[in-house]
Amino acid sequence: MQYSDDFKDALQYLNKNYPDTRLNNNKSVIANDSFEIEDSFRFLSMKQSHYKNVVYRKSLFKNVALTGSTFENVKFLDSKLIGNSFANCNFYDTEIIGSRAALSANNFSQSNFENCIFKKVKFFRSGILNALYHICDFTQIQFKGSTLEGTKFISCKFKDCDFGNVNIDYTMFSKNDYDNVVFPFYQIAYIIGAADFIRDPSQKIYAKAGEKSAPVQDYFEQAERLKHFYLNKNEYFPTCNLCIAQQRFEEAKEYLLTGTEKALINKNFRMISNFCRLAKYHGIADENLKSKILKSMEDFIKGDNIPDSQLNYYLIYIGNIKTLLNEGGSDTVTLHYTIKTDICKKDKEGIRMVNNMVNKLTDELSKLENIEGYDITVSNHSPHEIAIDIICLALMLPPAVEAVWSLIAKVKEQIKTRTPSAGDLVEIDTDTQKKYVDARIEGMKNDLLQFMEKSKKAELKTHIVEVTQSLKTDLEELYSKDIMICKFKRKES
Repeated sequence: MQYSDDFKDALQYLNKNYPDTRLNNNKSVIANDSFEIEDSFRFLSMKQSHYKNVVYRKSLFKNVALTGSTFENVKFLDSKLIGNSFANCNFYDTEIIGSRAALSANNFSQSNFENCIFKKVKFFRSGILNALYHICDFTQIQFKGSTLEGTKFISCKFKDCDFGNVNIDYTMFSKNDYDNVVFPFYQIAYIIGAADFIRDPSQKIYAKAGEKSAPVQDYFEQAERLKHFYLNKNEYFPTCNLCIAQQRFEEAKEYLLTGTEKALINKNFRMISNFCRLAKYHGIADENLKSKILKSMEDFIKGDNIPDSQLNYYLIYIGNIKTLLNEGGSDTVTLHYTIKTDICKKDKEGIRMVNNMVNKLTDELSKLENIEGYDITVSNHSPHEIAIDIICLALMLPPAVEAVWSLIAKVKEQIKTRTPSAGDLVEIDTDTQKKYVDARIEGMKNDLLQFMEKSKKAELKTHIVEVTQSLKTDLEELYSKDIMICKFKRKES
């Protein structure tokens, strides 16, 4: 990189007049092979750095800011990590093994761990909020005095791990393997995904209360008593979760609705977000609940004299809540349409026709069974755009799609009868696109059904998310295209 004289002068001036030996941001330590380092790092700023193929052996990191850094194939062997910030970091194929002392007072919040290994490690007084651990191995791990709220553990392996003295509320444990793992007795019901593993006898999980540990199957036998315990404390999240584990889904919906209503009254958007995460994971939220939550949040933001503290709380969670509610369950597929018409805002008849179109489509979609939800919006500019977001089960794809195509055909007929003042009517051929769309969807549905028939019941739940996610991605790409119903060709003057 070529630097100008002014650039060099500025750097030299700052280095001379405002020196700071602790500042070393955007550092790159990249080796072709495993490069060993044995050193101490204290009170340094090393943010936004990149480390690759490095082995830190018997090293010390104390009060170091590593926020936003990336670690690829990095090993911390018999090293001390104390009071560091690893927030918003990415760890790939990283190993933390056999530390000389507990990993104490570190911040791993909002970081991603992919295919990482943790062995003989103690996480003490650490913040691990909203992090993601995917395909990671945990062996002989102890969490103590730490908080894991919002963190996800997906497709991980746990062996000889103790979560017995940690805040594990509102974490997600999904598709993991457990061998001698201890969870806090009264916090298990706050775990998203607990309804899956507490019913699985193949998992060696124990519930710890004080000095006593019991197999998780014994814990599940106490479900009715535990529900009374939580209801006595007006705790509806764990009550709902236990109902799901018992497969009492209608009862679970009632507690979900009650808990959400109380959270709305108190403007507790953090709690609403957690209820939405639980509902989405198990696919139990209906349209009435979704619309009520969204409307209440919209009414809140329109209110006068909103305290800054509540407004900040709202802004933190609103995006996440809307995404969770609009996505539907893990076994659903979202179809996106944008239907455009060349109708000017001053065209009163045209506006009425657009509104009528939205009402008809709403009526058609509401008649279909097994539709998880739909969202129709009309933008307020010219040309009018009607965005249709349909969330449906994979089995209901063809009927949902046909409802939209049918409406398009009806609207085209209505437009033909009008006398456009803007010019001659020119139609856009949608029949070819319709055939293409239908063929794609039918083929995808058949592939999914065949997969379901071949899969064993035990494997089905594990694989269904991956299959539908692939289908969802294809459909989102397909329906991101605009469907033009018709347009007016303006006369040349």
